[in-house]
Amino acid sequence: RPPRSTLFPYTTLFRSLKAAFGAAVVCGIVGGVLRIFFVTPVLLTHNGMAPTLLAGEQAYMWRGGEPELGSSVVCSDQATGETVIGRVIGTGGNEIGTNRDQLTVDGNVPEMDIHESLQFFNSDTNHQEPVQRSTVTFGNTEHDIFLRENHTFRLNPVQVPSGMLFLLGDNRGDETHDSRAFGPVQASSCLGTLFMRGRPIDVGANLRSEE
Repeated sequence: RPPRSTLFPYTTLFRSLKAAFGAAVVCGIVGGVLRIFFVTPVLLTHNGMAPTLLAGEQAYMWRGGEPELGSSVVCSDQATGETVIGRVIGTGGNEIGTNRDQLTVDGNVPEMDIHESLQFFNSDTNHQEPVQRSTVTFGNTEHDIFLRENHTFRLNPVQVPSGMLFLLGDNRGDETHDSRAFGPVQASSCLGTLFMRGRPIDVGANLRSEE
């Protein structure tokens, strides 16, 4: 019979493996329950939310809940029936506009820090696009956005109707996938809020610094 000092590491290893297996089973069960009742995976089909989310990337949506300013939501465009994804910039009663190429909400410009100029390869257009990466603090969120260089950012002033949401993509140069293209959406049409990236794509692979 081997001395206890020889058996101990194997006993410890067995217990560790058993505990890890048990934890994995519990996590699997919890994950399955969450997915069935609360969480839905969502596939991004465009770069309107870059750099936060890229085309081809999967994110997880928490179903239901009240959309909040600054949150990224998944809604249904009642005019087309298509699913739309964007950040909530305005709710009922908010006045949305621009001042000197900057977004305004009720006349206030959200806090923004501009970091650097980059070249972003946009797979939607198959072109390199010159952008400025900036960080915006809005609502309860702090998130990065792209501002296209040599491009005027403007919004037609609008007061968001009651029960509606104004959505804006984090890729401010893309005007085709948010409320600039299809107008405010019904808050009741929102399916949930994005809270986690599922299979992240490295945005750095699509970026290069300007020389």
